[in-house]
Amino acid sequence: MALARFRFWRLAAAVGIAFLTEALLLFVGIVIASQLSKPWGNRLANLTQEPAYHLINWFAVIWPPGFEEQAAYAMLIPPLQWVFWSVVIYLLLSRTKGVPVEITKE
Repeated sequence: MALARFRFWRLAAAVGIAFLTEALLLFVGIVIASQLSKPWGNRLANLTQEPAYHLINWFAVIWPPGFEEQAAYAMLIPPLQWVFWSVVIYLLLSRTKGVPVEITKE
C-alpha cells in the first residue's frame, strides 16, 4: 500500500472522523448494554473498550503499583482508541490508487 504525501488537512480530517466514530460507538454501546441482561450487557460494554484494553493491561504490568488506584487506566482507554481510529482512518484516506504502467520493449 503506497501512501501519499503527508497532508495536515488529511490528518485533521482523520482525527475528527475518529473522534466522532469513537464517541458514537461508545454512546451506542453504553445505551444498548444498559438495556441487555447482565452477561450480555457486560460483554457488549467490554467490546467498546477494544482494542485499547489489551494495551492498558500491558501498562498495568509494567507500571508501578498505585497507578490503577487513580482510575487512570479507565481514563486512558478512550484517548488510546481515538489514536487507534485516527491512524486507521488516516491510512484509509492516504491510500493511492496505482497508475497502470505500460511495459514496452525498445
